[in-house]
Amino acid sequence: MATLTLSVGSVLATDLVGLLDGHPQVALLEKNCIQTDVSVALPLRFETIVQWLDQPHVIDQIQQEYRKTISKDGEGDASLVINGPGSYSYINEKNQPTTILELCRKRTSNITFDLIYFVAGKRYFGKHETLIHIHVVNAGAAGTIYMISIHTYPHNPLVRFFARRKKKVKNYFRNKALLIAQISFQIGQRLNDIPSYSLQPKPLSATSIPHE
Repeated sequence: MATLTLSVGSVLATDLVGLLDGHPQVALLEKNCIQTDVSVALPLRFETIVQWLDQPHVIDQIQQEYRKTISKDGEGDASLVINGPGSYSYINEKNQPTTILELCRKRTSNITFDLIYFVAGKRYFGKHETLIHIHVVNAGAAGTIYMISIHTYPHNPLVRFFARRKKKVKNYFRNKALLIAQISFQIGQRLNDIPSYSLQPKPLSATSIPHE
């Protein structure tokens, strides 16, 4: 059975600023954001992951899996609304609104694929703006390296201050990144049952991910 290898911390450097060229949301990177990086070794072929991520509304699949994962009965109650091309929104069970904009979804080289979302909403710590960058790398026989970088800017300055000093606040952002990684792995595993996806004849064993 395929396993999941997670690594929290610094991930491979990518040109996030370059990918956001022309988008006003790039200014968020100049602010004092809380950054969380998670990398995952997926025992699936790179082309399989790219085929999945390159779907127009892949965020809807991720959101559905997220709802099932966090709900007690397996049925989430915060449905994603498609407002237009690359524009989404939802209201969670605590009546907190969230808007999502897709800023980038493209193959950036023969061995890489990038997907970037801008998220704005409200949580228990107040309003926030967040950039979520999914960077996928072909690792050859080792499968696919799936990296998630989250840059969050809480509007409340006290939250930004304590996020770097209080374990509870710091863990909130860390756990969100880990949850996205786990969800991506779960979806990837189910691709094995879809004939239209070209998977490895045999699942690969997950490998540790090198860091710079």
